[in-house]
This record gives sequence, C-alpha cells and structure tokens, in this order.
Amino acid sequence: MFYNLRISFTGKIEEVSLINVAVLGTDAAIGKRTTAIMLQEAFEKLGKKSSFVAMGQTGWMQGFRYTIVMDSIINDFVAGAIEDVIWRAWAEERPTL
Repeated sequence: MFYNLRISFTGKIEEVSLINVAVLGTDAAIGKRTTAIMLQEAFEKLGKKSSFVAMGQTGWMQGFRYTIVMDSIINDFVAGAIEDVIWRAWAEERPTL
C-alpha cells in the first residue's frame, strides 16, 4: 500500500482504547522488531488479539500490514501518520489488548 505522506493529526487516536506497548532503542540491529513480534506472539498464545505496527523501512520491506517509513515523512506530518497507522490497525483488527 502506498501511504499518504501528508496526513495531519486529527485527534482520532483518542478513540483507541487499548494498551500500547512501545519498543524503543537507540541503535540499529538490537532486536526491537524481534522483541515486538515475540510480544505479539506471546499475547496471542494467551488468547489476546494484538496488532503490530512497524515504524521503519525494514518493517515496510518485510511487508507488515501496518507500517510507515518515518524517515520519508515530512516532520509536519509525522504525528498524523503515526496516529493514522495506529488507528487503522485498531479499527481493522480490533485487538483485545
């Protein structure tokens, strides 16, 4: 899917009523995505439906359904793009966690 890089923040993120787990790191190749995928798999083994949202080039290249390439977005639209991709994952997948 080609992502609209000029989407403004709307506030619709307020509708998302679930737990968000951010996996962050300051260096490349330290296991952020692997950790997030392992968390998603663990939640699903517990009977909880979850969604994975990727925020970088590798997630996009690997074909994850909900992803944005942050480096390609004009700074004015980063908040809107993050809001939109998280909202879409929530609205379309209806995770329970």
